Amino acid sequence: MWSKGGQMAEMTEVQLEDLRKRCETYAGHRGYKLKERLGFGGSAAVFHAETNAGDIALKVYLPEFLVGDGGAAERRRIELQRQLIGHTCSSLVQLRQVSYEEETCFIEMEYFPWKDLVKVLADVPRASIYPLMGQLIEAVKFLESESLVHRDIKPANILISPGFDRLVLIDLGVVREASTDEDRLDNTDHGHVRPFIATAQYSSPEYLFRTLPPSADLWSALTVYQVGGVLHDLIARSPMFDEETKTGNRYAVALAVQQKMPSFDGMHDVPIELRTLALHCLTKDPSKRLKLVDWDRFAPPSTDIKSIQKRLAALGVARTKQHAQQQESQKQELERRDVARSLFDSVYRLVKENFSDVPIENISVNNEPLCSVLRLHFPATERALDVSIAIHWPQDSEGTGLQPDVTVQGTLVHKTCKPQFRDGVGVTVMTPGSKNFEAHAQSVFEEAGGLLLRALTILEQGEPDQDEVRLGG
Repeated sequence: MWSKGGQMAEMTEVQLEDLRKRCETYAGHRGYKLKERLGFGGSAAVFHAETNAGDIALKVYLPEFLVGDGGAAERRRIELQRQLIGHTCSSLVQLRQVSYEEETCFIEMEYFPWKDLVKVLADVPRASIYPLMGQLIEAVKFLESESLVHRDIKPANILISPGFDRLVLIDLGVVREASTDEDRLDNTDHGHVRPFIATAQYSSPEYLFRTLPPSADLWSALTVYQVGGVLHDLIARSPMFDEETKTGNRYAVALAVQQKMPSFDGMHDVPIELRTLALHCLTKDPSKRLKLVDWDRFAPPSTDIKSIQKRLAALGVARTKQHAQQQESQKQELERRDVARSLFDSVYRLVKENFSDVPIENISVNNEPLCSVLRLHFPATERALDVSIAIHWPQDSEGTGLQPDVTVQGTLVHKTCKPQFRDGVGVTVMTPGSKNFEAHAQSVFEEAGGLLLRALTILEQGEPDQDEVRLGG
């Protein structure tokens, strides 16, 4: 390991000094200069070394871990690391060389003069969470493409650049194949043997307690959970289950992993999509966890059509061809008598064309020619989304003509609720000019897409208790 922790007993000073001497001998044979120790765990230590080709991180194993009952499995994990030499993933630590000498094993790795995520949690800007998580997902997806599972993804195994714009996943010490082959004696799991190898604080309940046999789903669910633990810490700016871990009582930690769900109360400076995603990743039931989370959800929220269509499909929203045809006929009959109606029709058309899986009603507000409501139905639920659009026409200060602006307000309602215009605080979309609404309808459409995304986030968590949920704009 690169830092203290994990589940194995920490090394003694005598063991650490022995490993340093072995590294000095190894470095001396190659003309390297050994420098400070970077970290250590239960089975290995990592030192900083200078070489003619640049700095490296040099990992050295305790010799006893390469022999005996667990020796075959340890050597197998080292071989898997050897196979990754020269990989092309920029967010996964690069391995340079694996050598067996001095009665042990040495691994030369890429060196980063960066701090691990644990040390900078309080400093990571909110705006950096999405980009950093995206880089972590790149590393995870790369390992998946190699049919490997890291098994120890946690903030201590993630290095962060000083500008908070780069992330590197390190410590592949417990990597294994994401297979179900239990017959190999050099597998960690074989026969009835089910050891726990990782960090309890960031391991899923089913893996910590080994309640499930090795399978592709087990490893996928573990990875999702551990990625969720990293996301939790970025949001909370503190380690998950920190209080229980500080007690030094492993049973308190195990109980928290099994029963306690983190809370993000009061953390409204983090997008609700991220908070919801973290909770979905940390769902205790592995089968539900895998249904709720896929790696695409770690992309920043937007009105990207494909992303929204995919989430609509997950909610069970079916195409309603007949209804769409009726709406098309209704749209054609609308009389575009004034500028306001032109804008409403343009926005309606954009929503209908891009979100065709959602049955839509375009509702005129009685005696309010400058107001309109789009009702978007969610057939798989008892809810609909009302998007209220209003045009305001103030006179500009110089008297040069009308300068309209548009407010967009969203409300999640019961389907049985009568559609009505809901004014109030919404997003104001400035629309320069008084005629060219076909072009400027795009900005109103984007706000409607954002409201749809927020409504989906709420519905993915279940039916809300309130009859109406104001979403703003």
